[in-house]
Amino acid sequence: MLAMIAASGVAGYYQGTRDRDERTLETAALHFSRGQQNMQAKKYELAVAEFEYVLQIAPDFPRAAELLAETRRRMTVVPTPTAQPTVTSPIDDIFKQGQVAFQSKDWGKAADLLAQVRAIDPTYDKAAVEDLLFTARYNNGMNLLSSNLLEEGILYLDLASELRPLDPNAVTQRQLASMYLTATGYWARTGKKRLTASLSFMPLRQIIGHRQAAD
Repeated sequence: MLAMIAASGVAGYYQGTRDRDERTLETAALHFSRGQQNMQAKKYELAVAEFEYVLQIAPDFPRAAELLAETRRRMTVVPTPTAQPTVTSPIDDIFKQGQVAFQSKDWGKAADLLAQVRAIDPTYDKAAVEDLLFTARYNNGMNLLSSNLLEEGILYLDLASELRPLDPNAVTQRQLASMYLTATGYWARTGKKRLTASLSFMPLRQIIGHRQAAD
């Protein structure tokens, strides 16, 4: 009897391992596809974040490392100067474009342009670039969360946190978004109805209550 119980336990362990591996590959494939889409749309910062996440959970995922390197290369490509003499360098132009986007509160565009500046020359007006880049990433992340674009919002907040710590409100909103995505992924895998987020991005306790009512 003990031998049967032990054998059953081992079989259950390996089945659980296989299930986890399959879910990991499914998740990696999803984020790899999103990385490709962002790369084609020239949203290089988001593409880098997606490919990095793929390699974090599945280091040998086909072409992930190759496309990550290519995306980073494209971020550092400086536009070819015209034949006319100019008084500003290409990186100056990119920084100015980033400032204009920032002032217009086009946070996603500002974040992409400022990230290009930082990729080309990490020392270029370092304090100003990092300050603007953090604010652009932070605001874009929070706006995306409020628009129920949770995965994109989490990515931008994670990128912002690489520059400086997030404030408590952003940390809380990121945690709630992550918990919500984990919960909806579980419900989808177990064959239950996927919960539709309210337009106001409900707190976790409301999400749970709404889910229980739906069941």
